[in-house]
Amino acid sequence: MKKSYLLITLLVVLFAAGLSFSSFAQVGNGGTPPSFTQNLGDDIDVITLPAPDVQALQREDEIAEQEKELYRFGKVIWTDLTPENSGTWTELPDGGRVWRLTIKAEGALGLGVLYKHFQIPYGGKLYLYNKDKKQLLGAYSNATNLKGEEFANEAIRGDEVTLEYYESGKILGDLKLYIHGINYIYRSPAFTLESEKASGACEVNIQCPEGATWQDEKKGVARIEILIGGDSYLCTGSLVNNTSNNCTPYFLSAYHCSEGASASDLNQWVFYFGYEASTCAATTGYYQVSITGATKKAEAANTVGSKSDMLLLQLNSTSFGTYVPYYNGWSKATTASANGVGIHHPAGDIKKISTYTSALTNYYTTHWQVIWAATVTDHGVTEGGSSGSPIFNNSSLVVGTLTGGSSYCDAPNDPDIYGKFSYHWESNGTTSAAQLKPWLDPSSTGATTCPGIAYPCTGTSPVANFSGTPTTVTVGGTVAFTDLSTGTITSRSWSFPGGTPTSSTATNPSVVYNTVGDYNVTLTINGGADTETKTNYIHVVPAGTGGCDELLYPLAGTMTYSYMNGNNSYSDEAKANYISSFSPYDYIQGVYIDFCFTTNNTGSGNCTVAVWDDNGTGGAPNTVLGQKVVPISSIVANLPSTEDIADFTYVEFASPIDITGPFYVGVILPTTAGDTVIITSNADGETSPGIAWERWDGGAWYAYTDASSWEQNLALAIFPDMCEDASSAGEFFANQISVYPVPSTDIVFVELNNDMIKDASFEVFDSFGRKIDGISSKNITDNKLQLNFNSCADGIYIIHFNTPAGKFIKKVSIIR
Repeated sequence: MKKSYLLITLLVVLFAAGLSFSSFAQVGNGGTPPSFTQNLGDDIDVITLPAPDVQALQREDEIAEQEKELYRFGKVIWTDLTPENSGTWTELPDGGRVWRLTIKAEGALGLGVLYKHFQIPYGGKLYLYNKDKKQLLGAYSNATNLKGEEFANEAIRGDEVTLEYYESGKILGDLKLYIHGINYIYRSPAFTLESEKASGACEVNIQCPEGATWQDEKKGVARIEILIGGDSYLCTGSLVNNTSNNCTPYFLSAYHCSEGASASDLNQWVFYFGYEASTCAATTGYYQVSITGATKKAEAANTVGSKSDMLLLQLNSTSFGTYVPYYNGWSKATTASANGVGIHHPAGDIKKISTYTSALTNYYTTHWQVIWAATVTDHGVTEGGSSGSPIFNNSSLVVGTLTGGSSYCDAPNDPDIYGKFSYHWESNGTTSAAQLKPWLDPSSTGATTCPGIAYPCTGTSPVANFSGTPTTVTVGGTVAFTDLSTGTITSRSWSFPGGTPTSSTATNPSVVYNTVGDYNVTLTINGGADTETKTNYIHVVPAGTGGCDELLYPLAGTMTYSYMNGNNSYSDEAKANYISSFSPYDYIQGVYIDFCFTTNNTGSGNCTVAVWDDNGTGGAPNTVLGQKVVPISSIVANLPSTEDIADFTYVEFASPIDITGPFYVGVILPTTAGDTVIITSNADGETSPGIAWERWDGGAWYAYTDASSWEQNLALAIFPDMCEDASSAGEFFANQISVYPVPSTDIVFVELNNDMIKDASFEVFDSFGRKIDGISSKNITDNKLQLNFNSCADGIYIIHFNTPAGKFIKKVSIIR
């Protein structure tokens, strides 16, 4: 995704001039302070604050870093500043007025303003800028006000910050600004020189090859500037999704990042998203947006062996501007991940990625232990500032948060430990204040995983669905199952009673059935988020009974229609699907087709349904193996069809077409003016690689995927009705179905003379393949039916019987 930096025009000009500094992008309303365009004078109040003892702070930090404790970067200088007791007011000609205050603290790399009260009235605007006016924040307005009155600004570079507040003559409400502290930044990668690298030399930028497949997940990870009492620290954490997919801004980190922080402190935490380099080799980067303030929802202490060091916050705002954050998915599974990554901000530096290629191991019951691996770029580890960062499994789901460890660039093979997400879930205590479960699974779905989702979370919940091919097999036959679920799928659990194996977690498993019977199949996705069961879906018949099935049905995805799939303006001559796999079937007895558009239905126009071999140049269609002319007037058209296959046009060949190798099945389109048909298909990418082909005007065949054609991966809604050769057993069952009298005037009797076929269902088609729905039936005995054709015209009709022993066809003639 193209990055969007929230910079006002002034900053763009400065960058063009070759100036380089971090762009802090707290979402504001833009604009220009009045003093930038008007001569308001330089006589404003300046408050000079005493600087802390930086050398003493650095000595403390050296000791803390040896223990891999929190990375401190600032010290708060407490103040008591308001527009009532400090600053300078200036009246403006338009009836408005401006208040300005400059705050200095010698030697600071940056200054952050902390507010005990922050309420901007309607009509008011607040700006902050540094001494040379090259960095500008704001305007902050009434829209910036949060539910609590505490607030914190992004830090201003340098040891001087000026606040400038403008209010018009039509202001509504009162200004409440109480500056109770200035965060004196004495070390931070945000304020180091471009040639310096704040973190260790072995760390790997998220834009390096190692991060190529983690570009969504990185957008949920943020650097946190933490206030605890009078000190400022750096940690990392991540937005996390919940099973309602509703974009509640839950943010997961580590308890030890917040230990001792009050609710007031939390309201002044600043979360920086998108702080990363633009290239693999770069040493500096830019923030894209920041959010101020959070509320604690749940926590668990950092006590390895009994507590898992968990912190769940809810951000006070979702004012992300043009930045599109990603709410990372999670897994509460207790099984160890085989490989994955950690994404973090070591020493508060630009976003980094560390990779593990050997499985996580248990570190007591509460934590995972990880050993980082060398990769193509370097050997990423963790540092102070990485605390609270997520570790992901190989399904891109969060499985833990960083507690600490002993890895360093000079000891990259030493382990780190992460609090287990599975323990965070509900093992730290019995109340919602100690669990993730009530917040991240608010409807108690029981899901074990939850996929990630991008803001503004407009995606739909995942829905389980699947197909099997074929659905009727002889004993010992194999069914290939395809997951057709929609949404983001993070896990699958299949159940195959009667099959081998009886269960699977594969995406598209194959199952062998060795016992005659009808069997259910169940697919559960995302740990219980949705389940689909197809009852009596697989029919296993004795060997040699000549089972039949419709290949390709149903297509993956959503049926649609397009001018591509007809004659169109290019005068295409034919459309077909390529079938490379058709075991265990031997012949085609007919074809189901979903024609989604027809014209001249009352005319004399025809199209032809055909089967070709693949012996043409480059495997294209060549010799016609069989065909049947179909009047357009007989075609069933749907716009688009969402009906069962029985409502499609069914074309039965005069004689079965034997198949010995890959083949094409399709439609030779009408070319007479006014005669038009279009075939339904799925959408691009829903069958990949695509199997649709077309014959151009002039006779050359091209795959839809070809650069000369449509460059589309899809399949047409053309389903060959294929069968196995019937042995004596199959012929026996077929002969147990009696239909009489033939011919008949109205009433036809059907007898099913074997227990294996007694529970048959049936459908009736005319000779053009149109399903006939107006035929009444009644049971005479357990195995005898009466069918009434009195509403049908004279002609030949085909009855399709679906039985546990296979699929059989009988013909009847109605002659009056």
